[in-house]
Amino acid sequence: MSFRFLPAIMIAGALGATAVLSACSSQDADPFAEVPAFDVDPARVTLIDAGEGDKQVLAYSTEGAEQTTGIEVASGIYQGRVATDKVDPDAPEPTATDAQTLQIEATSTGETTDVTAEGFSMRWSADPTGQINDVKLLPEEGSSDEDRERLERGLLQLLSTMPVFPREEVGEGASWTAEARTTGQTSMQRTTTYTVTKIEGSTVTLDLDISEELTQSPSSIGPNPDGIEDDRDTVKLETESTSTTSQAEITVDLTKPIPVAGQNAATTRLVYAGDEQDFKVVQDITTATRYGK
Repeated sequence: MSFRFLPAIMIAGALGATAVLSACSSQDADPFAEVPAFDVDPARVTLIDAGEGDKQVLAYSTEGAEQTTGIEVASGIYQGRVATDKVDPDAPEPTATDAQTLQIEATSTGETTDVTAEGFSMRWSADPTGQINDVKLLPEEGSSDEDRERLERGLLQLLSTMPVFPREEVGEGASWTAEARTTGQTSMQRTTTYTVTKIEGSTVTLDLDISEELTQSPSSIGPNPDGIEDDRDTVKLETESTSTTSQAEITVDLTKPIPVAGQNAATTRLVYAGDEQDFKVVQDITTATRYGK
């Protein structure tokens, strides 16, 4: 999922406005009353297999829910030149160094969910399948730009990895895909294939297989794709291959707004080729969200 009007790279600019709004709405019963909502592109969900045994519509029932949990959000981008004969087109296992653990307080009315971490708040509206329609962001008044950017990035990553269910009845073994654009500095189309491994009461365990594709091939990367400053001209490149490796299994309690356990981690490797035949540019993009920390 992604913001239709504000790419994630531009959200920081919007936070200044929401900071002002937080000051003028601090006396209101609803702190989000004057905060603008930004539309979220819906995921396209396609049922593959309805599964076996007793079937039911998997739907959130979170009215009045209160949840205290921890999440770890991590991300990483590697980019560099690699000799053509040394390039491995397959994505490595997900690894990320830029990680933070957030203690989350979440409350839900069923239609909206408010999430707060270290004073930074986010509200999303969603339907019972988990399709998120819009989101509001509200930083803590007086917080630093650095903290706002850090917490915004973490909460938007949580938003992007929320599971979505089909509208049809399903049982154990069921599978479906959800296709959506990701948030972030690189515009990617992510397809997540969900498989139900267990249903026990309101608890659903899901296995996830993730693949990503670049929605638009860059005309250039540079002028220094390996991060070394020099006077080289911008390197003209075309996407040669894309590969994704994922490690993802999550447990959802349908009475709670946020997954209670597991992780959603994926690394996508993009290989770019240009006029210079002796090297290619390799870019690895990783995101990892771990629940119940």
